Amino acid sequence: MLKYIIRRVIVSIFVLFVMSVMIYTIFAFAPGDPVGSQMDPNMTDAMMAKLRAQYGLDQPVYKRYFYWLWAALHGDMGYSIQFSKPTVEVIKTYMWNSFTLAVPAIIISNLISIPLGVISAVKHNTYIDKAIGLITLAGISCPSFFIALLVIKKLAMDFGLFPFSGMVTPGGGYAGVDYFFDVLRHASLPLIVMVTTGIAGMVLFVRSFMLNVLSQDYVRTARAKGLPQRTVIYKHAFRNTLIPIVTMFSGILGGLFGGSIIIESMFAWPGMGTIALGAVTFRDYPLIMATNMFFATLMLLGYLISDIVYGIVDPRVKLD
Repeated sequence: MLKYIIRRVIVSIFVLFVMSVMIYTIFAFAPGDPVGSQMDPNMTDAMMAKLRAQYGLDQPVYKRYFYWLWAALHGDMGYSIQFSKPTVEVIKTYMWNSFTLAVPAIIISNLISIPLGVISAVKHNTYIDKAIGLITLAGISCPSFFIALLVIKKLAMDFGLFPFSGMVTPGGGYAGVDYFFDVLRHASLPLIVMVTTGIAGMVLFVRSFMLNVLSQDYVRTARAKGLPQRTVIYKHAFRNTLIPIVTMFSGILGGLFGGSIIIESMFAWPGMGTIALGAVTFRDYPLIMATNMFFATLMLLGYLISDIVYGIVDPRVKLD
């Protein structure tokens, strides 16, 4: 197990290096730069050239990359031009706001989608299965921004049940339990959108694998032995369905933040998605690199955890 983990960590570091080269190169050759994006009409060409030299933008791309890489290896991910502070501090400030949204969304969506997928497979070709299929099809067909606009119109503007922007009430000055419920009210609409969009895919995934497992010989044998339906479903079939479900979780850590860019932006939620989008708009290269490396590290960490858990769930898998 230890050898396997060490081997996977080495591979992950190499993948992270390749991703850093790709991301840096793509944004370095993209039109515009942080100085040009400031759009100050009073700025002369000489002033812009001086700023570019100050930021190191007058250097060749490969030099800028190796300067960035050397600093990153020493824990310095750069200085955010947009926030005027180190990018590590910016990420530390905003990552917890994204966790506040994403973790409950993942827990709730999986608590709903996995049982629905199992029920849909067990009740195959019944009205229950068709009803669940219709709902999941609608969920997959609707993009997240459409669902966001829909809940803003109905739940926020028409009925006034929830605020539709921000994380807290401006000037509210809440503390303790009042602050918790204020954040909960503001998080309700983004959570509804994230849960709705997260359920559909997982239901279809669980249903597909559960149907495959239910058709296996060992399940038919268990039924032929007269075992109760509950034992056949949850002890024999569902445990084997857990294996592909575990692999689905591999991308959750990365998707936890990356997938929420649109939703956080639409609800003005101050999270990693919002600052990542702002960094691209502002051409804030240090922050772009820091946020993308953060997402990539989470993704690779998710795959590593997934591989380890895979071996625990499926005894046939030998990690060594």
